[in-house]
Amino acid sequence: MKIIAITSPKVTDADEYIIKGLVKRGIDIVHFRKPDSGIEECRSLLLKLTSGERSKIVVHDYPSLYEEFSLLGIHVNKNVTSLPEGYSGLKTRSCHSFEEVENNWWGTGNSGRFVAAMVAFIFNYACYFSEIFRGG
Repeated sequence: MKIIAITSPKVTDADEYIIKGLVKRGIDIVHFRKPDSGIEECRSLLLKLTSGERSKIVVHDYPSLYEEFSLLGIHVNKNVTSLPEGYSGLKTRSCHSFEEVENNWWGTGNSGRFVAAMVAFIFNYACYFSEIFRGG
């Protein structure tokens, strides 16, 4: 089993310390989900992390950061609908129905064989625990 965390949607001053703490404690994957922040804010935060810490990150909203920072992977969702040509990193996907899970899990090419698929209710549950960790 892998332990996965999902960041809050906006870059905050605490993010650097939260990500560093998660990695130090053995987290397997950090989903860097920042739809409420611009690419420069995200880049600034990633620059504060070591290459080892960045190697645990799957980026959601700005796939260009994957190669720039040697991140673990790219998450496909409604904002990022395809992967770069020749992409070979970890790929994950958001799904909001079981039909989407079925179509994307068994599909071909960039749309198929995702390592992880997050169904909306699972995603919300994971965010809830992320907020608990942030508070304590």
